[in-house]
Amino acid sequence: MKFFLLLLLYDRELMENTLLQIVQQRERLYHLQDLVCLRCNQVKAAHLAEQCGCAGSFSCKEDATEFCEKMQLILNIAIHQKFQLLQECTEWILEVEKS
Repeated sequence: MKFFLLLLLYDRELMENTLLQIVQQRERLYHLQDLVCLRCNQVKAAHLAEQCGCAGSFSCKEDATEFCEKMQLILNIAIHQKFQLLQECTEWILEVEKS
């Protein structure tokens, strides 16, 4: 019986750590994403250019609301499963993104 409880705790810790890694990777990818021209859909190549060669504006591939929705989903899982570290991490990310 003790082995089963230990295994259950280990699996929960593994799940939380895996989700935490996913959250950290998603945040990193969001902040490092490419800018794309809204007119021709080409990825921004010149670092200092404010507009694309076709005179279109640049925008992020993934917008902030989409990113926040994904983080909110993981936050809901963390709250439901009582994953304290995951909850704190996702709450901090959401707080930073809203400000």
